[in-house]
Amino acid sequence: MDAKGGIPKRTTRSRKLTIKTVDLLDLTAVELQNLLNDGLVTSRGIVQQYLEQIEKHNHQGLKLHAIISVQNHADLFQRAQQLDDERKRGKVRGPLHGVPIILKDICTTRNMPSTCGSYAFNGGNAKIDAPLIDTLNDAGLIIIAKANLSELGNAKGEGLMSGWSAVGGQGPAGSSSGSATAVAAGFAPVSLGTELQGSITWPAARAGLYAIKLSPGSVDQTGFQPGAVGFDCQGPYGKTVTDIATLSAVMQLHEPGHYHPLATSWEGLRVGVVDPKSWRIGPEVVETICGFLDQTDSALYEAETKIEELGAKLVKRIPLMSWDDIERAMPDVKQMEDLFSDDNQKALEDMRDCKMSEEIYQRNSKALRVAARSAVKQALQDGGVDVILGPCDSRLDSVASAAGYPLGNLPLGYADFNGRGFSLHAMAPVGEEGKIFQVMSAWEATFPENRRAPRKMLRDETVPSSVRA
Repeated sequence: MDAKGGIPKRTTRSRKLTIKTVDLLDLTAVELQNLLNDGLVTSRGIVQQYLEQIEKHNHQGLKLHAIISVQNHADLFQRAQQLDDERKRGKVRGPLHGVPIILKDICTTRNMPSTCGSYAFNGGNAKIDAPLIDTLNDAGLIIIAKANLSELGNAKGEGLMSGWSAVGGQGPAGSSSGSATAVAAGFAPVSLGTELQGSITWPAARAGLYAIKLSPGSVDQTGFQPGAVGFDCQGPYGKTVTDIATLSAVMQLHEPGHYHPLATSWEGLRVGVVDPKSWRIGPEVVETICGFLDQTDSALYEAETKIEELGAKLVKRIPLMSWDDIERAMPDVKQMEDLFSDDNQKALEDMRDCKMSEEIYQRNSKALRVAARSAVKQALQDGGVDVILGPCDSRLDSVASAAGYPLGNLPLGYADFNGRGFSLHAMAPVGEEGKIFQVMSAWEATFPENRRAPRKMLRDETVPSSVRA
């Protein structure tokens, strides 16, 4: 930690930033903080640039449909100016002071609509903020917008595409699609999502970002649309591990440097990797594209070789029990499957009409959790590792959800057939986000090219002539 309680200046890229070459597609929160501290930019000026980028490409330009609502501009600039004034007086709240952030529109906010993507709530404003809003404000963050999502957290709409909401339109895969797209498109350096199963990590994989679903229960869920108690949680998106590790600590009410220092090498890190062929997800979830699976497998094998050469203890094809076997541990598995149907509209109706007793639900939830945790702990113990890696297009997110474990995203590459990102997911036991962050950080240092800014078409309109207020 530095004298102001912040994170030491550290990036994995040597790119020079000046007042006339700030690129919102590459700019990270830690880099922005350095510029703010050096007086090269102001929060007021950078907020203006992010608002212009949202205006260019949210409903215009590339029509990304990542944002549902934007904070009132007058209030935004007043907030940014307040933080600039504090900085001038020598008061810096922490490493995220004056940094813009975007929230998934699944939480209550007084100054912006809280829609969950549904017309049923469109135009409504909450009377109080979710407690997490105060936490972010106290850390000096500037909430500039709320992001699109799968309507009602992917619990509404028969046969609808994931990432679609009536209020926000269509985004990429995953309930937190708007939060991921917003960071990748330069709408803010960091954002927040929520995940029950894949809602943070899948969009992060598609967008080529670092992200993590934190341990359920480690962040206050009050004021957020409920999912499944003990199974879902919030988590941050960013372009660098430093940003999401710092933001995670703030969200969990730790000191900002709780997960620092981060690893720069693989020495002492112990990871296991599941067999990608055994953990394929079905074509009903992800369409099979000729050559794509060969590309992802090859990228995984090359990465394994590299990190092993650099000193990691690596266990290949670690024998983790399959999701199907874990799921069978529920004594009333058929009833639970019916309750959580893949047909989202039917799922709502089934939950409305559900006759299942609380006793049956709790019995099956407990059995599922015990089975999932036992399977993961056995694999970790047998392999002598701390973190398990697997393909993003697998059921590893299901295992992590059932176990109540954190799950991170590590960018791996970009598909030859259309350029979308693909990744590895990293899982560790509850409360052990720190081990995931260490692996993430070593990964970032080893494979800096795995996280790239989006295509030139978006970049060309992103470089402002100045970012001064």
